[in-house]
Amino acid sequence: MNAPEEADAATARASILRAVQTPLGFFCLTVLIVETIFGTLAAITNEGTQRLLVYAMIGIILLLILIVAGMAVFRPGALTIATTTTPISRSSASEFRRGDFVVIVKPKSREIIKSWGVIGWSSSMDEFVGQSTRISSFQSNKKIVKLELDSGRHDWATEWIQRTFI
Repeated sequence: MNAPEEADAATARASILRAVQTPLGFFCLTVLIVETIFGTLAAITNEGTQRLLVYAMIGIILLLILIVAGMAVFRPGALTIATTTTPISRSSASEFRRGDFVVIVKPKSREIIKSWGVIGWSSSMDEFVGQSTRISSFQSNKKIVKLELDSGRHDWATEWIQRTFI
């Protein structure tokens, strides 16, 4: 292999690894690899073995569908695109804009008292921790945000969110 081909191969490997940043991506890659191996074996074996390999391939796909459905019910956040987060300092919280992607973090304090008022974390907000969403609007001089994830039902302090890059 010459230098340009090696660089292309390295770039291809890197893009595959970037795609496998969630359990869903890992399951898909695993199924693709196993299906490729089974498909190759089916092409070079006898008819009885081919039938068995095709059934195994169908079974693996059905198993993946069941796993993903289970994850969608019990761990929906695991199916989203992996993101990186950047903590937002108190001084830069006003830099949030409508439409920014954020992730909800577990609060260090369930009640925040500021000169502009008090905001409290309710237990109904716990289900959203770790999920990504977008800012839909602001209140109280950009210190409280409304989020798309809960259709603006809760008031979120900027201390309870971090900017995320999808």
